[in-house]
Amino acid sequence: MKAFPIANMEGDEEFLGMDLRDYFAAKAMQGFCANITRDPNLNMEFFAKKSYIMANQTLRLRKIIEEDDYDR
Repeated sequence: MKAFPIANMEGDEEFLGMDLRDYFAAKAMQGFCANITRDPNLNMEFFAKKSYIMANQTLRLRKIIEEDDYDR
């Protein structure tokens, strides 16, 4: 699923927008970066991994909620 789908941008049929997973991960990373200290020992790989874990969880829960709403 795409976050910002754009149909046929400048004739490029492959560009359909940013992946929703990447969008959610970027938002999570933005939150982490806004709240970290200036500790030189911070492991940015940790934050990147956590951002994608949060994005995956968001997509999983989004699907569950959509299915639940559909069943009502």
